[in-house]
Amino acid sequence: MTAMPTLDWGAGDPDDLRAGYAADRATIAHTCHADVVQSQVDSITGPAIRFDPPNATGTPILYFHGGGWVAGSPQTHVTLCSWMAAITGRMILSVPYTLCPEAQFPSQYHQAGQALDDFLRQHEAAIVMGDSAGAAMAFWAEAAALGQVAAVVSLYGAFGAAGTASLARFGPDSGGLDAASVAGMYARLGCPGGQGIADAVAPLGAPALLVTAGLDPLADDHAWLAAQRPDRAVSTLTVPDRPHAFLQMAGTDKVAQAAMQDVADWLLKTGA
Repeated sequence: MTAMPTLDWGAGDPDDLRAGYAADRATIAHTCHADVVQSQVDSITGPAIRFDPPNATGTPILYFHGGGWVAGSPQTHVTLCSWMAAITGRMILSVPYTLCPEAQFPSQYHQAGQALDDFLRQHEAAIVMGDSAGAAMAFWAEAAALGQVAAVVSLYGAFGAAGTASLARFGPDSGGLDAASVAGMYARLGCPGGQGIADAVAPLGAPALLVTAGLDPLADDHAWLAAQRPDRAVSTLTVPDRPHAFLQMAGTDKVAQAAMQDVADWLLKTGA
């Protein structure tokens, strides 16, 4: 199963990356969950998409999309978010942020906090969630915002680890997440060598769930992050035999749906 387009995240032209990523994700948009209502809404960081499942309950989710900080939007993640909303039974607001190289770190850190503070003006508490680059954004939102975060969920997050075994093993055949491309991605963000990404994760905070794909070049980033923040309450979930971004395929992949159910069960267990 291929879940990532072959794109040069580290050195590719940003406009080409964005167009290619959007086109790839458009091919699966028809597999969104049919019972989840999608609405275009405004947010403090730009046009957002709200996902309302039937009879939504529990703490709502603020979602940050992936795309290497250079590509992606709420629209590229409608399939993932619709299924996550349906399976967790929670409303999701998927928000945009300014991409690089037009903006560089810590701009995204501050935008994440602004998005969460704005979300918490309408909700008593929030779950923050994101995938890949968006997973770092979720942790940054928690660190930069002022309000109540009930839980943080990182879906195959990118946190700046370098020289890992997973990157060496799975990067060369990953279709764009080889070591050189990942290094270029971090450099384009303004974090050469990945410096600063994990440093911006709060040392203490809400319960966190780290969901790792077993065949992901970035698989070791989660263990590395946990080692950097030993005092945080961290739970882990590893899904074998799936690549980076596999949750985008939830509309057709029962394994992705089962992983989302595990996320839903963990959220209930934490009381979020």
